[in-house]
Amino acid sequence: MVNRILTKIDHHRHPRPVDKAHGNLPVSDKLEKPDIEFQYKNATYVLDVTFAVEANICNAFKGKILKYGGTYGDNRVIPLVLRYNGTVYEKSMNMLTTFLPEITDSFLSKHCCLAVARANEFQNIPVIEVIDY
Repeated sequence: MVNRILTKIDHHRHPRPVDKAHGNLPVSDKLEKPDIEFQYKNATYVLDVTFAVEANICNAFKGKILKYGGTYGDNRVIPLVLRYNGTVYEKSMNMLTTFLPEITDSFLSKHCCLAVARANEFQNIPVIEVIDY
């Protein structure tokens, strides 16, 4: 899912994964890291993709900002919270519309459903059950 998003981001934003190979790991004692880094108006922003059930969706969104806000600044963290039925959390979509308008709701929904279906193939759950959730 993250690789699909990475390839969709406009190359003028200089998107790249956050990892050791790119030398852009956050200076933190935490092992977790955001997924993608990109430029917007000469500032570095980060995107972190996560799935959440409806009951935890607000906490998942706020948790990502709290987790990375100290390193990148609260206003430069974009938590991309996806539901398991392929829809995007509204606050995430609002941020994407501002910072990454090329990442559309339909693009995310399509690839979200595919990612969930692939993950559930390993558990022998029929794809139709995942999409109709």
